[in-house]
Amino acid sequence: MTTVALLGNPNTGKTSVWNRLTGGSAKVGNYPGVTVERRVGPLRKRPTIEVVDVPGAYSLVARSADEQIALDVALGLDGEPRPAVVVVCVDATQLVRSLYLLLQLQELGARCVVALTMADEAGAAAPNPTDLAHVLGCAVVPVVGRTGAGVDALATAIVTAVDAQAPVAPVVRWQPSPALAAQIATVRAALPEAWPQSDALALWALQCVGDDELARVPAAVRAAVAAAAPTAALDDEVIAARYAWLDAQVAGLAKAKVDRRRTERVDRVLLHRGLGLVIFGAVMFVLFMSLFAWSEPAIAAVESAFAWVGERARTILPDGVVEDFVVDGVIGGVGSVVVFLPQILLLFFFLGLLEDFG
Repeated sequence: MTTVALLGNPNTGKTSVWNRLTGGSAKVGNYPGVTVERRVGPLRKRPTIEVVDVPGAYSLVARSADEQIALDVALGLDGEPRPAVVVVCVDATQLVRSLYLLLQLQELGARCVVALTMADEAGAAAPNPTDLAHVLGCAVVPVVGRTGAGVDALATAIVTAVDAQAPVAPVVRWQPSPALAAQIATVRAALPEAWPQSDALALWALQCVGDDELARVPAAVRAAVAAAAPTAALDDEVIAARYAWLDAQVAGLAKAKVDRRRTERVDRVLLHRGLGLVIFGAVMFVLFMSLFAWSEPAIAAVESAFAWVGERARTILPDGVVEDFVVDGVIGGVGSVVVFLPQILLLFFFLGLLEDFG
């Protein structure tokens, strides 16, 4: 099986795209060593390609084992198979912010394909995919996970990238200062042979190792980072350099601004320091009243239905062990569990509603 990783910021439609690409045929499990769920499914266009849905991440900079998953999957570290292609979901309404992750992946030498999501919401503000692909140096395919538009083209782009034979060289679009370059060289010399030998991975260690909870970082790398003595200014330099390139090369591709007037009007009410708290209290009141008071008629209906079925069974079955087993064991036992179904359905309905409304 060939592995393809699906990465992106949280709330960019990544899982919706994964469902469309694989038909939702998930194999669910946990990543080794951490209780973080992973979804793996075959690409419908070519079932020999496995698509891994990676938890959302704004950056590859990580200081915990959970956050390290994105890097491990992207580079094939810690026993993970190195993906032939990394599909990066980029929100067309938040173009510059979403592309920061792509720059990090390209610096690490990953073969990337961009799935430009939310293009329907961006409208006229969405960049031209051809122009964006020219700037980024990789395929860009607009998709709408909600409707499935563009998913076939994305699958074709994935297959084409998987079949490509030419190796991908790391692409670094900014120049580190002499002090940072010296620190990178110090840490790179300590990288284990099993890791990719790249400046980008050494930079990752400089930004992450130290006050961290990362597992499986070699002692030599930790010692090299300590010797390099990185400061807080390092993060500022790297982040500013990457965003400077994005602002200069990508921001101008959007021909219009995303229309957020309706969202901003709603936010002015919902996020108001006084009225917002009242609205939150009202929403919680409706949620809890629905679960514990307004669900009573449905609960009573379920109880009455199972009681009626039990009475009918008692009139049909002869007295004895079989009658007790069926009426009190099967019907009564199932009824005592199903009676909570109205509350469970209401709870998941309201959770889904709140998530969809953000």
